[in-house]
Formats: sequence, C-alpha cells, structure tokens
Amino acid sequence: MTYPDEDEDDATTRPEMARLRQRIAELEHINADLQRQLGERTQELSLFVEKTLRRHDAILEALGFAAERFLQTTLEESIMTVLERLGTAAGVSRVYLFENHRGPDEALRMSQRYEWVASGTVPQIDNPELQNLSYQAGGFARWENVLQQGYSIYGKVSTFPEEERAILEPQDIQSIAVVPIFACQQWWGFIGFDDCEHPHPWSVSEISILRAAATIIGAAIEHEHMQRALRESERKFRWFLSNPTTAWC
Repeated sequence: MTYPDEDEDDATTRPEMARLRQRIAELEHINADLQRQLGERTQELSLFVEKTLRRHDAILEALGFAAERFLQTTLEESIMTVLERLGTAAGVSRVYLFENHRGPDEALRMSQRYEWVASGTVPQIDNPELQNLSYQAGGFARWENVLQQGYSIYGKVSTFPEEERAILEPQDIQSIAVVPIFACQQWWGFIGFDDCEHPHPWSVSEISILRAAATIIGAAIEHEHMQRALRESERKFRWFLSNPTTAWC
C-alpha cells in the first residue's frame, strides 16, 4: 500500500485554503457593507417617519386653527390665513381653492378663487387657463368623475394622463393632491396642494388629514351661504314691514 506524499498533499491544499480565506474575506466585506447600508436605510427611514409625524402634527394644528378662525370670522376674512397655515404645515408650494360653476353650455367648469404660494413660487391666481376651465373639454374629465364621488386625486404629475399634464406641468408642479369640497349637500369644488420642489410622497394618512381640511372649509362655505340667505330674508322682511300696502297687493 502506498500513501500520498505529505509535501505533495500540502501543496494541493494550500491554494484551496488561500482561495477559501479570500472568499471568507470577501463575504465579510459584503456583510459589513450590507450592515452599513442597513444602518443608513434605517436612519433614513427613522428620519422620514419623524418628519412625516411632525408634518401630520403641524397639519392637525392648522386644522384646529382653521376651525377656530371660521367660527370667529367670515370665510373671506379667514381663508387666506387658513390656506397659508395649511400650506406651511404641509410643506408644499401652493394651496388653492377652485369653485365649480356651469358655463353657458351647461358644462361643469372650474375657476380658481383663492391661492396661497410659498416664497419663490410663481402664483397662478391670474392664470387665464385656470378660469372657466371645462372639466370635460379641458382634459380633466377624470377629475370630474373622481372628485364628485368624494374621492381624492394625488401623486406625481409625471404619472398623470397627458391631457392633465398639459395644464399642470407648465405650473412647475411635481406632485399634487386634490381633495373635493362639499357644501350644502353639493360638490362645491376642491382644495389643491402643489409641491413644485419635490415629488411629494403623499401617504394615505396625510390625504385623510387633508380631507378633514376640506370638510372644515366646506362647513365654512355652507355657513357663509346660510348667513347670506338669512341676511337676504331679513332684508325682505324689513322691506315688507316698511311697505305694508305694497306687501299685501
């Protein structure tokens, strides 16, 4: 019986051991890199969650401010301050209200009524394209269908249909959130939030808070309508009292 030469066996094993050690070193390096990336991602996620929670708290605080202001003053006196508080809290570039109305052709149209913009953002309140814009003919048929059902529209503008981007992209909007406003049991219009700096990742919870803002504004609009109707009734009543003969004819 013969046995392999020990020197020959060592010569065969040494390269294999060297390759094994090299592979282990590579795996340790990969593991260290993965641990580093995991730590970075965990820190980024933590910062994102913290930032999101702060933004949520700020918007909720703005909602409380809005509700209080609308109880104390009229819509016209408060709306700009409320939009500013909401925009600052949400960290967006623009906040605005669009009101629905019918055109001569009875088509449903939208017109911008109020707008707040952050410093450095181009206002759109005087943009003629945003006045008397038909939902159907203007490329926003999807909005009419979705919003009137009480749903919201939000996301990156780059993912929107081409006919909508034709209006939105010239306004430098990267991300948008649009929430319907209902008043007097009707779809009154909508409140919009534009981010012109970043593709804002709107979360479901954030949209829920913005819906609460739309509800508060809708209640303020409804209250304004009721007050206007009440003043008109009082005016007519006083006129009848001062003209009793005419009133009974």
